[in-house]
Amino acid sequence: MPPPPPPATNPDGAASPDTEEDRPPSPTVPAPLKRVQDTLLSLEYTLRSLSAVAADVQPDGPDDPPEGRVGKTVNEVIRLLGQLDEQKDDVQQNIPKDVVDDIDNNRNPNRSAKARVENTAVQNQFVYSQLLAIQSYRGFLREALVENFPDMAPFLDDTRMDLMKHSGDVLRMHS
Repeated sequence: MPPPPPPATNPDGAASPDTEEDRPPSPTVPAPLKRVQDTLLSLEYTLRSLSAVAADVQPDGPDDPPEGRVGKTVNEVIRLLGQLDEQKDDVQQNIPKDVVDDIDNNRNPNRSAKARVENTAVQNQFVYSQLLAIQSYRGFLREALVENFPDMAPFLDDTRMDLMKHSGDVLRMHS
């Protein structure tokens, strides 16, 4: 396996913001997945190099391979894609279709994930407020029934009907 690629640079020579040094440390990753990640980083670097080499219109020099610099870089991309194909069976990772669609549509999947989390939080708050409203209504109803039908009081204090007791997960998220 080739060593990890050097950090990608911008045309002005500064390190690009998405280099490995600028990324937060990743949690411990299983070896097969780490190999795939390393291959993907190498592929990303090689594709960036390909765009730079293809944009450079200088004639090939005497030290360049017979297929030229572009051909050499394309061959490296093909080699890395083949390496990924060999590694695919070692990794049992499910990727949501939405994430793949986001990548295919040139959108950042992290933004979509953030939007999904925020949407879930809003829905959770809505359901929580509904539970509170129902619980409040039940309290008022219980009081009115006890006041008008005192013989029913022992049956109305049943904690099995307490919604808040059954909504512990929702309450813990908001506490």
